Formats: sequence, C-alpha cells, structure tokens
Amino acid sequence: MKKAKSSSRATGLFPAVGSVRARDSNQEDYLLRIIKQAAEALRRLRELLQSSATTSDTVHADVQQAVSHLLGDQAALLSRLDARTAVQLLGNVQKQQLWAELLELQADSCAALDRPEQASTLRARAASIRKETSPDV
Repeated sequence: MKKAKSSSRATGLFPAVGSVRARDSNQEDYLLRIIKQAAEALRRLRELLQSSATTSDTVHADVQQAVSHLLGDQAALLSRLDARTAVQLLGNVQKQQLWAELLELQADSCAALDRPEQASTLRARAASIRKETSPDV
C-alpha cells in the first residue's frame, strides 16, 4: 500500500500567510481607489447639476453609473434589499456614506427633471441608508 504525501499536496492548496496579507493589502488599495473615484464623481456631478451647461438627464445617468461603479457587481442586489441588509452586505462605512450621497444627488436630478415622486423615493432610501450606517445618531 502506498502512503500518500499529504504535506506536499496540502502546500499548494493554501496560500502562504504572506500572500494572504498581500492580497488583503491589494483589496484595500482597490477599495480606497474606488472610494476616491466615487467621491470625485460625486463632487463633479454636483457641480454639473448646479451649472446650466449640463442637463439633469445627463447628471442622472452619470450618477447611476457612479453608483454602479461604487457598488460593483452587487449594485443591482443592494438596490433591491432593505437598507439594513444592504448596509450590512456593503460593509465599508465610507462606501455606505458615498452611496447615500449619490442617492441624494440622484434625487436632486429627479427634482430638477420634475419627477418629485422619484426624488422623494431616492431621498427616503438615502436617509434609511444613513440611519443604518450610523444607528446611534
């Protein structure tokens, strides 16, 4: 009967501790880049909405794109969940806060487009996300 060499096989199944840390660092760097990009998009879109050179339709579409970029593959799922569950799944407080700010901006663009019901819905969603992000406030 042959004896299996479990130690040599198992080595390839699990990454070395150093590579896990490197991966965590890379994920954190990626997350920080996404957050910075979303914050910059938020600033730029606020300026565009306030200027007369850009239509609110364009800002509305750009905000949707910024939300998709911020939330990534989970964007569709998070938009359908209740605020508490969405915030828990999203995890990162900075992303949660930016998401709420982007929703507020989207509400502003809806108000400028004379869509008060949609604006109201978006403001309520932003408020519920903020509430779940900082429940002690």
